[in-house]
Amino acid sequence: MQGEGVVIAFFFLVLACLGFAAPQDQPIRVVASVDRPRVAPGELFSLTIEVVSEASVRSPDLDLGLPDGVELMRQSSSSSTSIQVTGGSMTRTHTVTFTNTLRIGAPGTYVLGPARFNHDGRTYASKALRIEVVKGLARPRTSSNRNAGAQPDARQLQEIEKNLFIRATADHESVYVGEQVVVSYDLYSRFQLKNVRYGQLPSFTGFWAETVFDASRLDQRREVVDGQVYNRSTLKKVALFPTSAGVHELEQLEVQCDIPIRTRRRNMFDMDDFLGFDPFRTQQVVVRAADVSIEVKPLPKRAPANFTGGVGEYEIDVDVSPLEVKRGDPVTMKVRVVGRGNLHAVGVPDLGLGDGFRTYDPKTTLDASFDGRSVVGEKTFEFVVIPQEEEGAIRLPDVTMAYFDPGSRTYRMARGQPVTLQVLPAPKQELMSIVAPNEGVRLLGQDIRHIKGDVAHLKHHDRPFYASPWFIGLQSLPILGFMGALGWKRHQARLQGDVAYARRRRSKTAATKRFQNADRFLEAGDSKACCFEIHAALSAFLADRFNLADRDLTPDRARAVLEGAGVEPESCSTVVKILEACDAARFAPTLDLGTDVRTMLERSKAVVDSLGRMA
Repeated sequence: MQGEGVVIAFFFLVLACLGFAAPQDQPIRVVASVDRPRVAPGELFSLTIEVVSEASVRSPDLDLGLPDGVELMRQSSSSSTSIQVTGGSMTRTHTVTFTNTLRIGAPGTYVLGPARFNHDGRTYASKALRIEVVKGLARPRTSSNRNAGAQPDARQLQEIEKNLFIRATADHESVYVGEQVVVSYDLYSRFQLKNVRYGQLPSFTGFWAETVFDASRLDQRREVVDGQVYNRSTLKKVALFPTSAGVHELEQLEVQCDIPIRTRRRNMFDMDDFLGFDPFRTQQVVVRAADVSIEVKPLPKRAPANFTGGVGEYEIDVDVSPLEVKRGDPVTMKVRVVGRGNLHAVGVPDLGLGDGFRTYDPKTTLDASFDGRSVVGEKTFEFVVIPQEEEGAIRLPDVTMAYFDPGSRTYRMARGQPVTLQVLPAPKQELMSIVAPNEGVRLLGQDIRHIKGDVAHLKHHDRPFYASPWFIGLQSLPILGFMGALGWKRHQARLQGDVAYARRRRSKTAATKRFQNADRFLEAGDSKACCFEIHAALSAFLADRFNLADRDLTPDRARAVLEGAGVEPESCSTVVKILEACDAARFAPTLDLGTDVRTMLERSKAVVDSLGRMA
């Protein structure tokens, strides 16, 4: 034991001598880095500053040099020391690490830093970093599966983003009102996916939507993207027809799936599917497609009088049966509109028959399909017309319909083939007279039985039924029914024509369903999923209530909207605190919320109920 003590003492003496021999005036380096160069508005990200020196440096007073619009949410620091003995000399390195959680609300490109601090009369600075804030950035959201363990770190999250994403593409970025634009959603993955299902589907507000493909299972095909081989699966393909002019942003499509957890580092052969993952442990990932912006231009003015709303390429075919008819007999006249475009928007054509024909409202049938490029089909209007006055060979007016052709950017005219109708005279009707025989009235016998045979039991009614209150009440029922039907029809027309009104009407119902999901997650002990649902419920409610395009509201944006609507400051503050707490739970799971989730859920319900009663 005495010999071992001597050896240890000698070793520490050597280290001390080497330490005193090491130069004391060594340069100090300041290194800055971010966990990712592109983020979405309101998304939390990390800025790490490392102060590296060979001499011990007390915790510096660091100036991050953050520009306007960048908000510091949280800052923590740690220090470490490493000693390395090489070739008889000792090198001591001290590192002080500052981890900063930041958030940026508005899209754009921001320059972070340089970060500076002063030490012994000298100023040390890092390099400036650029970060891009992109609206609608498609970033996977990850939530931990119960069998998956801890949440993925920043490096694992970047790996998920690189190997799993949804690409949303539109075949046109600028169209006219009513012109078709096809949007495709494709899932790209390098993982073995399990339990793939839709999370949230876009509502396509401002468009007439025709789903032309909806995957029931993943049909994977190999495709090379940026030098990497992915499995590509088409999830959904929708033909959209805008109903109003302006810039429309499609809501994001979300897909939930389970991916295997990486158990060790990637091997040199990049055999992820076999050597890098544990197939028995998975984590749940929610992948969102990027926003798609479509510019919708209004139709040219001075449309023809017989323009009924058709946009595309159309032809007209007219069929009349029978071609020979007697005056006053009905004729079936079928007008078929055939072509490419939204046939639902094609209105009833004007036959132009005039007063010589009685025309009834048509029976309409529609048959449409997708041929791989556009929606095609035919719409049939079946009229019943009756010739009233004219007789002989009558040439019916040509059926014409104006439509807008996006290819030529002009209005065109579709014209049906001419039809000649032979109208014959109506048959003469003979008058019939009935002459009674000249006989007297004969008594045939007691062959009539009275309904009331017992006159003694008959009662005299002083007031007839039509003068009773019941009769008057029954007479008012048709009026009340008509008024109710009229009110319902106006309500439905407003729901279809007024998007803001429709969104406001459904806002509270949608939020209530979200809160029910949050209750279920909370009862199951999943507080993080409960916070997700609370944030989604409040964001969607505010967006629908105040007709906002962005459904994923930041706290600052929510405060501005509520204050602009004249909401009480207390309610504004409650909404902002709830959204900030949910953001902390969604994007910075290590944060201590300091708020009971059950209390936050009840406050959210109360706020939605209060705002829902506003006019």
